[in-house]
Amino acid sequence: MPTGISLICTWIRSHSASRQLALPSGERKRHAARLRWMKRRVLPFVAALSVLSGCAALPARVDASGYASMSCMELDNAIGDNAKAITQLALDRGRAAGMSIPAWLLGASATVEAVNERRSARIMGLQEQQAAMKAARARAC
Repeated sequence: MPTGISLICTWIRSHSASRQLALPSGERKRHAARLRWMKRRVLPFVAALSVLSGCAALPARVDASGYASMSCMELDNAIGDNAKAITQLALDRGRAAGMSIPAWLLGASATVEAVNERRSARIMGLQEQQAAMKAARARAC
């Protein structure tokens, strides 16, 4: 599946190639300057957003059998680490939702919504893991 950056680069290339033939020389220079600006400003923003978004974050799978063999101290540590991860994801989700996105940056709001949906799915998976850990701790400790 093509990434957002590769789609933007493809779009820039296709539009620049088709428009340069019909533009006079002065317009061609202004168009080239706009493309350079887009490559320098917009593409790094999209790249940073995709890196910070955790695009590969998938809902976690719950493996309750692994928790049954853990000691009480290990379960407590795992629950604490899990709670920290949930808190961090929730904070990141809130930061992304509160971002002020310029209207001229097409598709950015949809990207932020998709990122927040992925983070919400990841939080739900972590909460399922935490529930399984707490149940194992209640049985064992």
